[in-house]
Amino acid sequence: MAICDDENLANNAKFMLASKCLKRKEYDKAQALLDQIPKKSDIPDKQSLQANLLSMQGKSSDVAVILERMALSSLQETLMAVTKLIPILVYENKLSEAEKLAKACQLQYEAFGLWQYSAYLAPMQLAVSMQDTSKAITVIGKMLETTVTTWDFSACPLYLHQSRKEGSNNMWHTFLPALLLDLESNPEYSFLQQAPEFGALIAKYKEKINSK
Repeated sequence: MAICDDENLANNAKFMLASKCLKRKEYDKAQALLDQIPKKSDIPDKQSLQANLLSMQGKSSDVAVILERMALSSLQETLMAVTKLIPILVYENKLSEAEKLAKACQLQYEAFGLWQYSAYLAPMQLAVSMQDTSKAITVIGKMLETTVTTWDFSACPLYLHQSRKEGSNNMWHTFLPALLLDLESNPEYSFLQQAPEFGALIAKYKEKINSK
């Protein structure tokens, strides 16, 4: 059944066979089957099964890497979905609920020690959705500052077993110019683009780019 023209059916079959191999402690066979399932397949439990396999082999550090990635992915996906709810609530004039979600998102990012830039995404979305010029400029200013500040990966317990890419703290060099361009040209920020304070903020960080 694993040799099947329908990729989804084949992947599901391989997953089921791998699960059976794991129960029989046939670890090499289980790993071989898991390796045949593409990373971008529709098998949501593949990573969980991989973690179980590695755990039964006593490879705790490898298990931690997988579980951390799963937790990070799930956490970030959830918080981004919540952030996208904020403009809808503002449109529906449910401002109290929108404010609660923005605050909750910020607290969650901070609680897990994730990049501080991400913690400001929901508050910025709230300020922009409400077209609150003063608040939006304040939050965007804080966001921009995080892009030129070194992020301490060790502050996030979900990165303890993740390999750190060389030069990761210099990602602002490509990220910041793209962010500034978006802030200057995106119609979503048109209510800000005529404000002198906003223009001064953009100019300040352009100067930081040029001085590096």
